[in-house]
Amino acid sequence: MPFDLTNAPATFQAAMTTEFQHMLDRFVLIYLDDILVYNRSLDEHVEHLRTILERLRQAKYKANRNKCEFTRQELEYLGYYVTPQGIRPLADKIKALRVWSEPTNTTKVCSFMGLAGYYQRFITGFAWVTDNNPLTYYKTQDTVSSTIERWMYFIGQFDFTPKHLPGLSNRAADALSRRPDLYVMTHHAFAFDEELQQHFIRGYESDPDFATLYAQLSSDHPPASHYRIADGYLLLHSRGKDLLCVPRDRRLRTRLLGEYHDSRLAGHFGVNRTIARRRQRFRWSGLITDVTRYCDSCEVCRRSKPRNRNPYGELRPMPIPREPGLSIAMDVTGPFPRDRLRNDGILTVVDRLNIVSDRDTRFMSTFWTALMQESGTKMKPSPARHPQTDGQTVRADQTAQMMLRTLIRPDQKDWVDRLPDIEFAYNTSVHLVIGATPFELHHGGRKGRIFADLLLPRPADIDAACSPASVRKYRELLTQARANMQKAQVRMQQQANRGRVPCPIRANDLVWVSAEEFALE
Repeated sequence: MPFDLTNAPATFQAAMTTEFQHMLDRFVLIYLDDILVYNRSLDEHVEHLRTILERLRQAKYKANRNKCEFTRQELEYLGYYVTPQGIRPLADKIKALRVWSEPTNTTKVCSFMGLAGYYQRFITGFAWVTDNNPLTYYKTQDTVSSTIERWMYFIGQFDFTPKHLPGLSNRAADALSRRPDLYVMTHHAFAFDEELQQHFIRGYESDPDFATLYAQLSSDHPPASHYRIADGYLLLHSRGKDLLCVPRDRRLRTRLLGEYHDSRLAGHFGVNRTIARRRQRFRWSGLITDVTRYCDSCEVCRRSKPRNRNPYGELRPMPIPREPGLSIAMDVTGPFPRDRLRNDGILTVVDRLNIVSDRDTRFMSTFWTALMQESGTKMKPSPARHPQTDGQTVRADQTAQMMLRTLIRPDQKDWVDRLPDIEFAYNTSVHLVIGATPFELHHGGRKGRIFADLLLPRPADIDAACSPASVRKYRELLTQARANMQKAQVRMQQQANRGRVPCPIRANDLVWVSAEEFALE
C-alpha cells in the first residue's frame, strides 16, 4: 500500500478485518499490523497459530520474523502489559503522567486528559466532573438530534465515566468551560496542535492585513479593538461571538479546508454549505474563491457526486438532406421474443443523406464494413455513449415499439407479422417536422392510400407519374419539406441549448470520465 495516503490505516484495518473476520475475538485480536493470537493451551495455540499464518500466506501478506514473538505468556500490546493474571499499564506511561508539566493551553489539557482517560480504569476514583446532570445520561438517550449525535460520536472517542457535581457544590468550576473566548473553539480545539498554532502565528506575522494589528495586540499595552489574541490565535468579536482570523497562507488555508471539507464529520459538502460553515467560525478574506477552488479540485467529490451543472456541448444539427436517398440513419432495436424464423430484432432505417448508425457490433463488424465499402457508401457511426447523434432512428424505434404494444397478442409471438402494418401506418402519417408523409417524399409525391381511401372518389388533379407537372409538384414538396426541417432544427436547437453550455474541453486536456461509461463487474 502506498505511503502517506490519509485513508491508508483505515483501508488496511478493513482488509485485515475481512481476512480474519471468522477468527476475531475467538482466538485472535488485530489492530492494523499488530496480530495477537491467544489460547489457554499450547497445543491449541500452535493449531491456531498455524491457521493464522496460512491465512496470511493465502492473502499474500508477509510477516517480519524479527518482529514476531511466539509462545509468550507476558508481552506488551497496544500500550498495556498483558500477563496471565490480567493487564496493567506500561511503567513508562505512568511515569509520563506523573512528570507531566502543567498544561498552559487547551491543546495541552486535551492531550493530558486523553492519555489519563486511556488509563482511567487503573486510577481509583477517576471521573470527569460536570455540573450538567443530563450529560451523565448521554449514552442512554433513545432519540437525539443530529447535533447531539455528532457530539456523542466525538465524546465517544474518550474512555470516561461522567459524574454530576451540583452547581452549588461546584465552587471552583472548570475555568476552561467558563471562558467566553473558548465557546467557539471548544468543539474544534482537539484538532489544533502546537505545530498548527505556530503556523497561524507565522501567518499573522507575515500577512499584510494582520501583521501590524497582531504586533500591536501582542504588546504590553494593546489598543482597544474588536480583535484580541488568545493562545496565539487572533480572534475577531463580531455579532456576539468570536471568529478565528485566517491569514493569507496557502498551505494553512488548504489544511483548514481539508479539515472542514474532507473529514468524517464534514461530509464533503458542496461549495455553498462549506462556505456557510466557514463563515460561522472564521474571518476569512477571499473565502468564496478558496472554497470554490478547493471543492472543484476535490478528487473524492469528483468521483462520488453527480454533476448538477448543465451538460457540456451545444446541440449542432446535422445538415439537411438535399433529396431522398442520399442520407440514411439506421439502428437495431430489440431483443424481442424469437419468432419461428429466429428473428429477435428490428432494423429501423430513416432517410438521411449518408448512412448514420450507432456503434452496434453488427454495424461495426468486418462484414458490414466491407459491404459499405463495396457499395461506395460512407459510414458515419455516432460517438460512443452519445445516442443523440442518431436521434431520428432512436425516436422511430420508440414509436415502433409503442405501436407494437398496441397490436400484438398477449403472448407477443406475432410481433413480426405486425411489422408491415406498422411500417405502412408510420410512413403514411404526416410528420410535423417535414409537413408531409414519408411515403410522399419517397414515392415522388404520391400519397399512400389505406382501405378507407378506396371508398372515396379519386382526386381529379392527380398528375400522371413522371409528367412535368408531377415533377414540378414534387420539387415544390421537397423544397417545402426542407424549409420545414430547417425551422424545426432552429426550434430544437434553441430549446436544447437552454440547458447546455459550450464545451470548454480541448484536445489533450485531462478530464474526469464518469464510471457510468464502463461496465463494472
